[in-house]
Amino acid sequence: MSGFLLARRHIVNLLFVTLLLALTAYFLLRDGQLQVVAGALTMVDARYMLIGVAVVALFYGCEAWGLRGLLRSFELPVTLRRCYAYALIDFYFSAITPGCCGGQPSQIFYMSRDHIPMGASALSLLMFNMLYHLAVLLIAGGAVALAGIQILTRIGSFGYLLAYGVAAQALLILLFCAMIFSPRWADKLPLLLIGWAARLRLVKDREAAVIEAQTQIALYRQGAAYMRAYPLLMLRTMAALLLHIAALYSLPYWVYMALGGGALSIVEIIAIQALLTLSVEALPLPGGVGVTEGGFLLVYSGVFGSELIVVALLLTRLLNYYLGLAAGGLTAAGCYRRPLRSPQLKPVMAVRKNPA
Repeated sequence: MSGFLLARRHIVNLLFVTLLLALTAYFLLRDGQLQVVAGALTMVDARYMLIGVAVVALFYGCEAWGLRGLLRSFELPVTLRRCYAYALIDFYFSAITPGCCGGQPSQIFYMSRDHIPMGASALSLLMFNMLYHLAVLLIAGGAVALAGIQILTRIGSFGYLLAYGVAAQALLILLFCAMIFSPRWADKLPLLLIGWAARLRLVKDREAAVIEAQTQIALYRQGAAYMRAYPLLMLRTMAALLLHIAALYSLPYWVYMALGGGALSIVEIIAIQALLTLSVEALPLPGGVGVTEGGFLLVYSGVFGSELIVVALLLTRLLNYYLGLAAGGLTAAGCYRRPLRSPQLKPVMAVRKNPA
């Protein structure tokens, strides 16, 4: 992706997100709600909010640690600090693009500016992405099992979206596994999908699509060899991702405690948030803006009560969206202006027996 195209798409997406945020703020704070929120903010326990900020830092740190391990398996001596920047960049561009589709392409772009070979970055992010989707389902399933199946009743009419979200995550995992571990499916499935899309006129240039698919097939085959070569690295990355996701899903709990809660446990709140996130994550909206807020009001109304629900929403979104949006934007701007000058990176693409 060229710098010009990245900048143009960035501006368009950012303007769209700004519009969505403005509309959301209008509907949340109309009819005197601004005064109610201002009054409720005076009762917030700042200690729990600071814990929430620390958990946000841990959230990005887990992604950075996982990326660092994957990239170092290619003998690329990237630092944890730089991988932390890649994690913030991922969040920022995911937050301003529909369906969170802009995060990993932007990471590859910034890594290439830091002289990281595209093959190494693409394969590392492929493995990270596959394990991420699996970790999402594991955290959701584990939290619901620990909290009790009755927790499902809290999502109400979002049950249909939850079914869609679970199906989307499961389908992605199945596709990843089929492409990586089944050479037969790796060859046939993309071509079948391209042929189906071409008949529906969803693909204009079938030949170009086939070439791109063959490139991806080669990447997935590398992925299969990569996973077989690094089973312990995969387990460490999965552990980092489980903590990464649990930290994100726990943020409403710290807001809950900051507002004087205590009836629900952190596991119950993580379960509720996991179900809400699964319901809205696959929807084609930048950062889930609008639908996430609506879902929060519906799902958490019985947790915070009508008087505190809006301030709880604003504080939670401050932690899980606005902080990352601001920090990621500043990081993206800084890394674009100052790429690594002498990273001493080796362009090693072969899968090695002993990962760093």
